[in-house]
Amino acid sequence: MSGEWREPEDIAADLASADLERVRAGLVAFLEFTRYGDEFDLPPLEPWVLGLLGDAPGETVVRFARLLMSYQSFVPRPGRAHVVRQVVELSMRYGLSLLCYEASIEIQGQADPVAAARDAVGYLRARGLADGEVAAAETFIGYLLGAKQPVRRAAAQALADWPDSAAKRAVVAFVLSDVDPDQRALLRTPSPGAPLPTMRFEDTAVDRAERYAIGVERGSGRYYLAIPASNGLVDYEEYYEIDAASYERWLADLAAALPFVRRCRARQEDPRLLYQPSIRRGSAT
Repeated sequence: MSGEWREPEDIAADLASADLERVRAGLVAFLEFTRYGDEFDLPPLEPWVLGLLGDAPGETVVRFARLLMSYQSFVPRPGRAHVVRQVVELSMRYGLSLLCYEASIEIQGQADPVAAARDAVGYLRARGLADGEVAAAETFIGYLLGAKQPVRRAAAQALADWPDSAAKRAVVAFVLSDVDPDQRALLRTPSPGAPLPTMRFEDTAVDRAERYAIGVERGSGRYYLAIPASNGLVDYEEYYEIDAASYERWLADLAAALPFVRRCRARQEDPRLLYQPSIRRGSAT
């Protein structure tokens, strides 16, 4: 990747571009620029951009994840819970044991590691696991079960809340011996899934032709973009958290949200999922 060093303002312009080839070039230059710890102000990055590099080598994936966790000049600074989800997402997508370990360490270093562990394992339930990702989930949850008691018990409880599936059964079989003995019965008993959170979604703008909406979750005040989905049995909505700036921009120009909508449909924005209904995850419709 050497030879790609460029000026910060050029890198930032490429990463903010709607041209995916420019974004790819900007990412390569960003990774080169930061090789020795240099920083400049930049909007937060998301894991999907790494896919523009194709079959990125493991060392590049790990470097990118470490930047997500440690870069001090993202403006605005992303919330730590979102950063944890980003690193967990990369851990699943690339199946790197080192990244699974570093994601678990990041969780244990949070202000509330119990809540962070619960959210991370719950996030895996929300996004679902592809066949090739089950081994990564086993490794990641196994690391959490090697943490201090409050964290490992929170991870086990969150895993118990997954609805019964082949992926859950495989993960449980792999980690069961590491679970505290008094919790093992929870994991051996099929669960219908954790109850849905109480949320009040209020759409404020709808694009009926492209089938998406933006709005406000009134209980928390968080903004979202929603797309319809179906698993063949049930039709439902998937809700993705967006920041206030995106909400205001898309409220004024709804069509400007389409690139984000397409990434949601392709499951590239999964770290922003507000929640997933307690059913088998389907596909965008």
